[in-house]
Amino acid sequence: MSALKDILAEAKIISFDFDGTLVDSYTYMKDVIELMLLHMGTPPNMLQLVSEPAYQEWLELEKANAMNYANFALLLIEAARRNGLVLPSPPPDFNALLLEARIQATRPYPCAVQLLKILKAEGKIIVSVSGDDGIPGFKEKRIEASGLARFFNKVIVIPSGLLSRIEALLEIAKEYGVEPSDVLHIDDRREVVLQIMQAGFNAILVRSGMYAEARSIHEVPEVDSLCSILEVLSGNRFSEKF
Repeated sequence: MSALKDILAEAKIISFDFDGTLVDSYTYMKDVIELMLLHMGTPPNMLQLVSEPAYQEWLELEKANAMNYANFALLLIEAARRNGLVLPSPPPDFNALLLEARIQATRPYPCAVQLLKILKAEGKIIVSVSGDDGIPGFKEKRIEASGLARFFNKVIVIPSGLLSRIEALLEIAKEYGVEPSDVLHIDDRREVVLQIMQAGFNAILVRSGMYAEARSIHEVPEVDSLCSILEVLSGNRFSEKF
């Protein structure tokens, strides 16, 4: 853990991914899917039949970093169609309800708040760099609703196909007048962490959520949870339920 402690101590800017890193926005997605299916008119007796394949398709898209929530209604309609159910077009309030459902189904991981507090107290510049949800404003509203936005000096939500995480981190480094080696990014996706390290930044992988069992990459520093990082900083042990 001494190497991890050095990385944290030397970082002037610490960047966090949002979904799957600071917050659990995946565990309750089955509930979100079922709620939205009911809202679109799925008969309760067919809910499980439709929600299970819809959930599996959503999961595969998320794992591939290809989920666009602008197409969420279409995902549900197609899952229903494949099981012999024709759903109508989504109602006008579909996206508003989807946003509220995702907000309610998102929980900060154990130690997230405590970790951000201690980093802030140490004078670190804390930023959030993450991809968008495919619907303008969704991610920003979810970050605000999470209660974590108050810790960030800057929030960057990257529209799909435009700015990359590396480009965003380079802009942040330039804005604050530091070198890439002074920037630490924390993420739950191994391929993202590796790319960021190869670009000259420091990075830490948090093994959480749907990527916890993915193959390790030798070059990538890994921790089991945010609590592990907090323990390095504070010298105290914390429960995963903390």
